[in-house]
Amino acid sequence: MEREYNRKTLERMLKKCPDCLRPTEIHQWFPLGRNHVYHLINTGELRTYRMTYGNIIRKEDLIEYLLDHCNDTRKNITMNLVWVANP
Repeated sequence: MEREYNRKTLERMLKKCPDCLRPTEIHQWFPLGRNHVYHLINTGELRTYRMTYGNIIRKEDLIEYLLDHCNDTRKNITMNLVWVANP
């Protein structure tokens, strides 16, 4: 129940976010730094699609990652929906 509420909240907040992002663009929309995003890609925790010009990450995959790791204090990620910015 709480997961579905968080999903709907994130989707509503990220309505204007593009469906596909590069790793360097994620910090504008999500509380993840560039180096952390590349670490997640290299370890396989974050699903990406490899293109000729770099990695592409779907917005849906990022939302899934955040939902899976909300309140995961070991990785220093807490789900605080206020962090999600809308540039």
